[in-house]
Amino acid sequence: MDVGANRTFVAAATCALLLTTLMACGSGDDNTPARAETRPSTPAPKTPAPSPPTPTPTSTAPADGTNISKCFDGNCEIAVSKPIGIPVDKRLGISRVEIEEITPNKSVSLVLVSPLNDYHVIATPDGPNTVNKITIRIRQIKGKKAIIALTAKK
Repeated sequence: MDVGANRTFVAAATCALLLTTLMACGSGDDNTPARAETRPSTPAPKTPAPSPPTPTPTSTAPADGTNISKCFDGNCEIAVSKPIGIPVDKRLGISRVEIEEITPNKSVSLVLVSPLNDYHVIATPDGPNTVNKITIRIRQIKGKKAIIALTAKK
């Protein structure tokens, strides 16, 4: 065998061995042993569990009390307990909301007065009633008292 060929063989073998060694050292694959976790020798002090937040009572008072003048722009929440007419801006397509009766079966009988028609509505707390540009929601009925919310559409 030629000396030059022998040197080439030794150099190739050395490179292969070096490459294999380097790949084994830095592989980071799953065959490397896992490190042991270190834990403090004394347990951490236990803190008492936080108490649950105290629920805030929901207010049953309407935002605008019984002041029907707050409803003129079509946005209010008032308490009513007897028949009453609530004037609203005619640009909402209605000029007045008339509360006729708070019934024993938990509904409110209303008439929405407009220049062309009067809309008779039986409203309940189950859902809103919308006529023209105004929505009426019955928030609550207790006995002969109801909390009514008006919302104007833009």
